[in-house]
Amino acid sequence: MIQATRYKNTVGVSAVRDLLGTVQNEGASKGILATTSGDSPASFEFADGKPLKLLDGANLSYLLAEHADLEVTIEPPEDWPDLAHDIPGAWCPACGLREACKPDHSLPSVSIS
Repeated sequence: MIQATRYKNTVGVSAVRDLLGTVQNEGASKGILATTSGDSPASFEFADGKPLKLLDGANLSYLLAEHADLEVTIEPPEDWPDLAHDIPGAWCPACGLREACKPDHSLPSVSIS
């Protein structure tokens, strides 16, 4: 089962919990949460040891290029809302990614050519 999200910043643990519930309810063997952004540390902690795979924007872009011959960039529109984070202060305020973000704080961009 695949769930795709389009977030400006990070995907919180509640989305991962929801996916696990859906996977269990539907009898799926695995759940994949693909997002244009990234996942919170709480999301990774919760998914650990469960039949879940978290796929961030950079990995999504790579897989589309590698397997679908699509070059994509992820660029959130200005009107995307910032969602509340599970752990305040754990995110780069410039780009919304984990503290180990790119030095120039640039986000990967989404436009499919």
